[in-house]
Amino acid sequence: MYDLLAALSFLPLKPAPWASGDQRGGLAKRKGLSSTAMHLLDALAALAVSEPDDVYTTALTLPPQTLALYVSAQAPVPATATKHLQNIWSFLQSAPSESDVLLTGHRYGFVASQMRYSWKALRGRLQVDGAIVIATLTTALAQLPNHGMPTTPSPQGQDQSRRDQLGETMREPLTRLLQSVQNLRTGVLSSGVLEDSVLLRAFSEIGQLHKLVFGPDATERLLSDLEFLAGAPLSKLLARIVWLAEPCARLWSLMSSSKLGAIVSHPFNVIVIPPLTRQVVVSLDKHRLFSAAAGTTTTPELCPGLADLLETYVFHRVEIVLTGYQGDPTSTDSGALNVPLHPELALLAHLDSLLYDPYPYIGMSEPACLLCHEYIATYSEVSWRRESHVRGSDCHLPFPWVAPSLHGNHDARIMRDFVDLVSAMFASACFEIYTHLGTSG
Repeated sequence: MYDLLAALSFLPLKPAPWASGDQRGGLAKRKGLSSTAMHLLDALAALAVSEPDDVYTTALTLPPQTLALYVSAQAPVPATATKHLQNIWSFLQSAPSESDVLLTGHRYGFVASQMRYSWKALRGRLQVDGAIVIATLTTALAQLPNHGMPTTPSPQGQDQSRRDQLGETMREPLTRLLQSVQNLRTGVLSSGVLEDSVLLRAFSEIGQLHKLVFGPDATERLLSDLEFLAGAPLSKLLARIVWLAEPCARLWSLMSSSKLGAIVSHPFNVIVIPPLTRQVVVSLDKHRLFSAAAGTTTTPELCPGLADLLETYVFHRVEIVLTGYQGDPTSTDSGALNVPLHPELALLAHLDSLLYDPYPYIGMSEPACLLCHEYIATYSEVSWRRESHVRGSDCHLPFPWVAPSLHGNHDARIMRDFVDLVSAMFASACFEIYTHLGTSG
């Protein structure tokens, strides 16, 4: 797995902000989390073009050709993309599900080759391309053998009943969250402005999921339900939702706080400049965010920890990009940073400020700007290695992790390893969603 993701890293960055000794202790408390499930949920959110309850039935049951036509109501779908997606579907439909004629690797290879062509045909647009690709994988790759992910949980009796109940409990909040994420993206992509009310709704849905897993009064409580679900596909899905709430674990009380306005008005103010310049202005007021967040806690000793979380998971990420790729940012005495960024990277920064991991967003078009492209790729690899270390996997690389140097044939490597990544890693996410959210083959 390391080989797949290591090849995605190109830029020589200074050590990642979470690599220092001060941050390492807090990170060690994190649970092992599934990045692929969030990719899938993210793409499914882009399919929420009708009622929220239709998200799963649309994304998980339509064959690629029908799905392409469904999504085409929102944007044109290239005929070549439909063709290659149909090739995947036809191949999997014709191949016996448990046949030994085709090894699993060969089947993955075929899907990967078709994915390569469909991705190239779809690149250059936001959202719809990723929605088609990932929804296709939901129906197609879920049929491939995946020996590492059992299709049915092993415990029986009451344990199984509890798992089923928890999965059903999570389904409705997940649907609402998917719709909220879609609303967030729609607002940003259509007007370049993130409405306060829409952001508040997303915070609310994340907070509800957070309370569902942690309990109503425990921001430091162990993930008892996730530990109970260890070994079941749903566990990683729930853990990924919890990751959505980091560092929202200390901020979720903002949902009912009048101080929320002080945050949503200035975390990232995206203004789309005319297409000729293809730039976006990002403004981040650190002082106001610190002040508003600190005002929500009645425990003074938590404030330094809160400041560290915000600095590490929001500000430092953005500053690496600002100082590393665009020159020294202009700064004001109020702590605001104003710097031009490419639209794709600004959108990523937007989502990062909403407490997502800095993994590449499959629903985005492939950035035309090399710097944006490689920033996303580099942080994907560094984040994955950090996650592997926390989980105690076979990753033996020491801290601090520094991304490899720039590779000359960057475009070919990114494209090759992207399809490898999709065909291998997304199968697990397909099982997580496909099996445990009330869908059927």
